[in-house]
Parts: sequence; C-alpha cells; structure tokens
Amino acid sequence: GFAPTFTVTFPNGQERTQTVPFIPDELQTMMSSGAIRFDTPAGLYPDADERRNHQIAVEGLFAPTANFHGTLLTSASPEPNDPYVAIRIYEGDTGLDTGLPQNVYALDKSLIDQGRLQQRAQVNLAEGDSHTLADGTQVRFDGYQRWVSVQVSHDPAQIWVLVSSIAMLGGLLVSLLIRRRRIW
Repeated sequence: GFAPTFTVTFPNGQERTQTVPFIPDELQTMMSSGAIRFDTPAGLYPDADERRNHQIAVEGLFAPTANFHGTLLTSASPEPNDPYVAIRIYEGDTGLDTGLPQNVYALDKSLIDQGRLQQRAQVNLAEGDSHTLADGTQVRFDGYQRWVSVQVSHDPAQIWVLVSSIAMLGGLLVSLLIRRRRIW
C-alpha cells in the first residue's frame, strides 16, 4: 500500500510531519483511505482546553494515479504516476488526550457528531500542494512511501492434526466396511 506524508505548519511557524499508512480500499487501483491526527505545539496555546480545541485531523483518500470526474477523485492505476489526495481537514479535539484506543484509519465519528471536531476544508492536493486554513494553519501533502505487510508463521502442531485426521478417517472407513455382529 501507500503511506502519504503530511506536514502541518501551525500559525506560530512550528511544523509537524507524519507519514501514516492508508489502507487499500480498491485492490485493483490501490485507492486507499486513512486518517492522521496532529497535536498542537507546546506553548502555542497556554490553556490545555484551548490547545485541545485546536488540534488538526486529516482524513481522506490517496489515489496513486489521479483520475478526476469533476472534483471527485478516483484512481486509474495502482502505479503511482500522478499521486493525489482528497482530504477533509478538521480542527478541534481529536481525542488524543483521552487515552482510549483509536482506529488509525478513520476519525472518531462521535467527536464529529458532538461538534468537538469540526470540518474546516475539503480539498484535492497533488504532491507538494498545500491548503491554508482561516487561522493560518497550513496542511501540505509532501508525498508518499510504499509499505507492505508480511506475515511469516510456523505451526508445529500441523503434523499432529494431519496424523489425527488420517486416523479418524481410517477408523470411519473400518467402521463402514466391517459387518455388524451381535455379541451376547
């Protein structure tokens, strides 16, 4: 899959950069979706509640080869020839301070429904493009990295399961082939 890299520049000039894997939704075109959460820099907002209300979250789609139908972004190919992202930028409480586990591929919809996380923009960005919010916060799409998930496993009990299965089938065959006799 692909892991887009985003950089958020806060109004005081401090930057936060993250590369997060997006999960492939369409395996034929590798159109992927995911979410990223950015905490505000220390000292930008002295009050903890105010700091929590200015966190940035980005949720969207990554298309390795962009194909537009109006403003709707789709992917034409799994090869990264013209990478684009279609993102929604949210500002507010992303839930980073709660200590509760979160889905890494999607934002918590209850925070959006409660109004604690508010959508500020919806844009399509090419590699190197950025979008600036009303308060001066800038979100930039820096590029992507490839990732792969590989699992190697060894189960030593497989031999015993095979031997037991053969013994059970053998016992079943013997019970079906031998005539029943009454013994008194």
